[in-house]
Amino acid sequence: MPHPFVVTAMLAVSPFTVSLVDVDKRVGGESPSWEEWTFNLSNTTATDRNFSVCPRDIDRIAHDPANTTMHAFAIGFDDDARTYGCTETVVPAGESIRLRVYTRPYGRRGSGRTLVIRDSDGAIVPPVQ
Repeated sequence: MPHPFVVTAMLAVSPFTVSLVDVDKRVGGESPSWEEWTFNLSNTTATDRNFSVCPRDIDRIAHDPANTTMHAFAIGFDDDARTYGCTETVVPAGESIRLRVYTRPYGRRGSGRTLVIRDSDGAIVPPVQ
């Protein structure tokens, strides 16, 4: 009988956490044309940290039978204008900033959805429980 083996992987650990503040659905006709997700992005370390992110680093996963997944199309920090490309900002040690994420609604109407946020290094930014 072969010996079982264990495969382990090193995952990048993010120095940030997020907590959901609000989801605003912008209506364009009968259904929303986009959603603005607002999060508090917190630096959990004792040093200032650079947070780099691209829209493609953020996945919107519909809770439909196919778990349809699409990337965000824009992001923004605090009151800055949203951007459709990669961006970065410095988050002071122990502080929080506002992260805005823009997605297109899709999937079965009324189904739930999950956002997975990664930084540009691929580390998943965990939600505050």
